[in-house]
Amino acid sequence: MCGRYTITQKANKIVQQFKLDPEDEEFHPLYNASPGMKLPVISSDNPKKLRFFKWGLTASPSIPPLINARADSLLDKKTFSSLVASKRCAVIADSFYEWKKVGKSKAPYRFVLNDESLFSFAGLWNTYTDKEGQEVFEFTIITTTPNRLMEGIHNRMPAILLPEQEKLWLNTGLEFSHLSQILAPLPEAHLKRYAVSARVNNASNNSPDLLLPVAEQGELFT
Repeated sequence: MCGRYTITQKANKIVQQFKLDPEDEEFHPLYNASPGMKLPVISSDNPKKLRFFKWGLTASPSIPPLINARADSLLDKKTFSSLVASKRCAVIADSFYEWKKVGKSKAPYRFVLNDESLFSFAGLWNTYTDKEGQEVFEFTIITTTPNRLMEGIHNRMPAILLPEQEKLWLNTGLEFSHLSQILAPLPEAHLKRYAVSARVNNASNNSPDLLLPVAEQGELFT
């Protein structure tokens, strides 16, 4: 799954890299983005604009918001199958965290591109009107099978889009049947990982020091 990630660049840097229209909305770097936050995305209905949607799709009042959607079952679940054709999005990030089970605890790792640049996750979005009559925009991140770098840490990883794949994903003129290969795991040669502080576990922690590498738990006793 993918439950935390980072966007350490300001809005102007995001706009520049993804060739978007100038953005007036202020955005501060996030070192521990978590579900429920309003986060930067590019949506298929307006692919030249940086928008801010809440992380987690509301499927039913009786269950928690859906922060992830499995690539292999998108067409099998009504919540997602209704969005695949026309409500795709690219979720802006520059790294993500995943936890490895170590004994009775879990150790967090940070995964980044080799050059530590911005990238995007494949996602789906939707909207609804709340009790106050306000339109709420939400998104979920699509996950796929792990690559070799992720194996041993977790059995799922976010579907990461390369620049040329991002353009295809946002093009709703292309049927999903022609895009499923885009959701394959990013080859491990594109990524690197390292252990980070357990302070990442607390979603209220949000500071640059969360990105600093630490010794892996197994190394502490060698």
